[in-house]
Amino acid sequence: MLLQTMKGGKGHPRGQVSLEAGVVVSIALITLGVIIMETISRNNDAQLLGESYRRFVICSRIASSASEAYSLGPYSTVNMTLPAAENVTIYGTIGLVSVGGDSGVNCNMPSGMVNRTVDLKKTGFITFKNLGGWVEVKGG
Repeated sequence: MLLQTMKGGKGHPRGQVSLEAGVVVSIALITLGVIIMETISRNNDAQLLGESYRRFVICSRIASSASEAYSLGPYSTVNMTLPAAENVTIYGTIGLVSVGGDSGVNCNMPSGMVNRTVDLKKTGFITFKNLGGWVEVKGG
């Protein structure tokens, strides 16, 4: 009777069924883990790409605002509000705008409009004022 109970009553060992079920569950868990890791990786890549694009849009807006203040003529002012606080550096003599520090993005603007390097640390508001030949940049 004990031998018949261990064999499951029909001559098939129950241990074999348990082993097969364990293998199937293990394969399913491994597959699920791979899918979850791939999803997390793609989501992280999308966030990094979104952050870079957001910084590029801010950089382009800063460059176009400086150009607009310059082209409007002496004593004109252009105000700009950043959508998020970022570290912004404007290298006016070489015509380069950097947003986000070392891990950020750069974009170009016409050189010579801003006559100096301007660091705007975590400011949300920027004023571009044409002083007759060059643009003054202030954060506030």
